[in-house]
Amino acid sequence: MDHYRILVKRGDRRRAHLYPFSVRQAIPVFPLPLQAGDREPAVRLGDMLKQIYDECRYNFRIDYGKPPIPALNTDDAQWAAEILRAAKAN
Repeated sequence: MDHYRILVKRGDRRRAHLYPFSVRQAIPVFPLPLQAGDREPAVRLGDMLKQIYDECRYNFRIDYGKPPIPALNTDDAQWAAEILRAAKAN
């Protein structure tokens, strides 16, 4: 199941490209449309968010004992709980 989507469309083209991903998958790398003829840099949004998370020390700010909003389905909640248990063990 795809929980998230990134839609990329250049202003000078009719077609867009959809990058779907689930909560269990890494955020896909996608090109950033610029002006026609410009090289489109790859956006590594997942890497950027991880860096922000680490630098801002969100691991100390977020209470992972509370359920997330929006709630995860049962399978994804079990998956997330396993990740949190493993993180506490390390």
